[in-house]
Amino acid sequence: MQTGYGAFIGVSLIGLREGLEVTLIVSIAAAFLKRNGQSTRAMFAGVAVALLICIAGGVGLALLSDGLP
Repeated sequence: MQTGYGAFIGVSLIGLREGLEVTLIVSIAAAFLKRNGQSTRAMFAGVAVALLICIAGGVGLALLSDGLP
């Protein structure tokens, strides 16, 4: 069963929008920390961990959905 390119474009646009929102929030938080003289190292480490968890979850869901009828 093929869904065509319409679904792919829709999902891609949603992913792009969410990525822009995350970038905006992380940028605001980093600017706040820098302005107050705090290190952003821990924040960026948290962002990296969250990204790895999202990728692992996506791979897990993709593998799980292959086994479903």
